[in-house]
Amino acid sequence: MSGIRITPKQGKVYRNKGVGEFLCIRGEDGNVVMQNTASGWTFKANGVVQYEDGTIEWDYSTRGHFEHLVKRCRLCEAGFDFRKLIINRCAGEWSLGFRGGTVSDFSDEDRVCFCPECGRELTDEDFGRKE
Repeated sequence: MSGIRITPKQGKVYRNKGVGEFLCIRGEDGNVVMQNTASGWTFKANGVVQYEDGTIEWDYSTRGHFEHLVKRCRLCEAGFDFRKLIINRCAGEWSLGFRGGTVSDFSDEDRVCFCPECGRELTDEDFGRKE
């Protein structure tokens, strides 16, 4: 599959051909600063190519480093109580559900591990526990 050279648009999230989603922080002339939306790994991507399916790759990257993620998610930003969400099996398929009863009754194996909107890994703090 062949692709075309692009300059990603600032503020847009792109799916990498390999794995992961990357937010374009800023860009010009085909060289852009991208950030992995899950980990915060930030780098300059040189020679970005976009394929017909919308995925992207780049020739090489430089200046890679971790940055503190700014919350950009309506659930995370609003302080959503993730104790309300559980993973359950309904009609033979796995799905997210809302917990009935008290929000303190949940097991670690039933709780959601990643925000369903932005993909951020949830911590004990998201479930009302002090770290």
